[in-house]
Amino acid sequence: MDNKKISVLIIISRTEKCGPNMILLPVVKEMRAQRFDVHMLILFREKADNVLHGFDQVGADIKRADISSNKRVGAIRREIKRCLRQWDPDIVYSSGLSANYHTARVIRDRPLYCTLHNNAYVDLRYGFNRIIAVLGVYMTDYAVRHTEYVICCSQAIREIYQKRFPHKKIFCIQNGTDTTRFQCWDRTAEEKKDSIVFLVSGSLDNRKDPLTIIKAFQRAGIADRVTLIFAGTGELLQQCEELAGESSIIFLGFVDNIEKYYQMADVYVSASYSEGLPNSVLEAASCGCRMILSDIPQHREIFKEQDDCVSFFETGNVEQLSGLFQQNIKCTGYQERKKISRYIDENFSSNVMAKKYCKFMREHSSGV
Repeated sequence: MDNKKISVLIIISRTEKCGPNMILLPVVKEMRAQRFDVHMLILFREKADNVLHGFDQVGADIKRADISSNKRVGAIRREIKRCLRQWDPDIVYSSGLSANYHTARVIRDRPLYCTLHNNAYVDLRYGFNRIIAVLGVYMTDYAVRHTEYVICCSQAIREIYQKRFPHKKIFCIQNGTDTTRFQCWDRTAEEKKDSIVFLVSGSLDNRKDPLTIIKAFQRAGIADRVTLIFAGTGELLQQCEELAGESSIIFLGFVDNIEKYYQMADVYVSASYSEGLPNSVLEAASCGCRMILSDIPQHREIFKEQDDCVSFFETGNVEQLSGLFQQNIKCTGYQERKKISRYIDENFSSNVMAKKYCKFMREHSSGV
């Protein structure tokens, strides 16, 4: 069975630079290494900042449907059916809310796989109006009911969907990160530096709760010894800047070389109310950062065996987070960074994750 060449059609909405696509890229690369015939259908018109070239470089056969928003439903399903006729894949895999839903509407005659990257019942409340959130939940539930193999990106997310669908077996393959890109490096010469760097990355939105981080940092009274850096942008950027005022808080906006900032930081901070299995936390830890994290199951899942490098605080609790800022005013030495980085490499590398996806698809497509 391991030597059988499997043809797979992968359906996604876009190749924008986002967490799910950064997870998919090493999976496609590993599929090609294991002699899968990989075809990709990209449904919607691309945004400027995308990783299309990455999928092209690993040898995927790509079709861009370039569907505009005013022709969605009918055009999407016609395009999926057209690709089924053209490539006749053994299995179909989708990733992302829209792709999962529309693919589940069409596929009936072959194994269908999808990945769920978040908790739709919580995450969609942030950044969307109520109508869109309710629609998103309906689309997610439909996809789960009509997809044969539903894979979740963390055990915490799997438990949420398993509870909602008790008669359906839900699977888990944890996210992984590129540990060759996100590496720990020797900063011995810098370990006597005067300023400690705390880093926050990702969207500045209510789900990530950057305002709590700023309030806690200001309450800690450590601005003369510490720099707090935000790498990312979002709907709360202006509020964050106004709250920060003239202080040692720096807003970089979007950065393309985020690994550079992980490597210079001592401590990574996340105040998220909800996550899938956060890529940014895996990346920062892979670069050797200590962690101050909101106490949610997804964060606990990553660091359950590494309590000495991570501190947790109750979501939204400014007082607790302020105390943790004060407790972490120390440079993260190279040996400590190596230990943290090694833990991620051994447990959450994208290479291990990609191999698990390929093994899962081979084992569950034995009848094709």
